[in-house]
Amino acid sequence: MKIKITIVLLIFSLFLTAMPFSFAQTSQNDWSAVQKLTTGTDLFIKTSNGKTIKGSLVTVNDNEVELSVKGSNRVLPRNNIEAIYFAVPKSGKRARLIGAGVGFLAGAAAAGTLNRDVIDERDYNYSALVYFPIAGLISGAFIGGLFGKGKKKGALIYKAK
Repeated sequence: MKIKITIVLLIFSLFLTAMPFSFAQTSQNDWSAVQKLTTGTDLFIKTSNGKTIKGSLVTVNDNEVELSVKGSNRVLPRNNIEAIYFAVPKSGKRARLIGAGVGFLAGAAAAGTLNRDVIDERDYNYSALVYFPIAGLISGAFIGGLFGKGKKKGALIYKAK
């Protein structure tokens, strides 16, 4: 019985997570797909002059889209819109990996610098060779994760003819 409930809940949650992308499966030049979006949906809008505007949806009607961009509302006429995309979060995985690599190398360099003037082997700090690179790896991954946040273009919702 518990397995059946788990399976039903899993299928239901997969259905809910796939709903925002169901709009992308309609015709790409269908304005009604844009009108079905809910308030607060994060979007990228490419204008006819080539600029890309990132914002949160406020309202949509037959002739224009209103976005909240950095705290102020901006109205874009439909005839000036070339394409509209969902904004999806970046994973930040690449930035964390780069940060971890740089942190590891910085920790290894610091450990090597700490021991460079040692003459007697008994004074050599072996623990620094282990702990500095590990501390650098962890802190570098954390800092890389902070820089890797943001949003990127996702599925295409609307494209002008």
